[in-house]
Amino acid sequence: MFFSLNESLCNKDGICAKLCPSGIIQVDEATKYPYVNPRNEGKCIKCGQCSAFCPTCACEVQSIASERLEQNQLPTAESVNTLLRSRRSIRMFRKDLVPQGDIESLLAVAGMAPTATNMRSISWLVISGREQMVKIADLIVDYLETQDLSSYYKPLIKLYRNGNDVILRGASQLIISLRPNDWPWTEDGVIALTYLEIAAHSRGIGMCWAGFFTMAARNYKPLQDYLGIDGSYVCGAQMTGYPLLKTKKIPMRTPLDVKFR
Repeated sequence: MFFSLNESLCNKDGICAKLCPSGIIQVDEATKYPYVNPRNEGKCIKCGQCSAFCPTCACEVQSIASERLEQNQLPTAESVNTLLRSRRSIRMFRKDLVPQGDIESLLAVAGMAPTATNMRSISWLVISGREQMVKIADLIVDYLETQDLSSYYKPLIKLYRNGNDVILRGASQLIISLRPNDWPWTEDGVIALTYLEIAAHSRGIGMCWAGFFTMAARNYKPLQDYLGIDGSYVCGAQMTGYPLLKTKKIPMRTPLDVKFR
């Protein structure tokens, strides 16, 4: 059965029907139990809202695996604040690689990020090893040298040509978020990269947004060809690795500009 219900657990509150973004869960007027008409099953976007918020865990959608959330495992507000406030962009990395299994674990968390209409359209490309990273940085610099604003980049290009990797900061790994060219929501990949960065920070893995890479990868065919990403659009990327240094303080940001109306 597509939508299964444990009637002994269901308290007939209709919450699942109210939460369903597709509006396919209905409530039987006679029994007050929720149900899904079989002809509407194809409209399900597999978001899992019904099972996530059911107070008694009475309903499930067959195509969506779920696990019980233990409320006592949630971090405190203070610990979340510390995690977010202590995140820093890492620009000095150790040489050892983050193991593939750890990256897969991080990407599993990033894969829980919200996406437009829950389409889960994001794919990932992971680059590992300095040889590949140097080749990518070389191509990025080649791209910068072709730009009308190349004079703006001249100091960076000179530093790089003299052996100072100001492009990928000596990182040995790069995690790239991609969307199909025909899917307009780049934000899906950016949100997922943010999830990825915070999850990495909680595990002592450092990241830094790869702006020069993203700009070149969106516009420079030689780099696109090297990466083999024809048909995909780069949402963004994170330079990845173990931080060479540990943070000791949390520098404050400038005051926020906020208006309430």
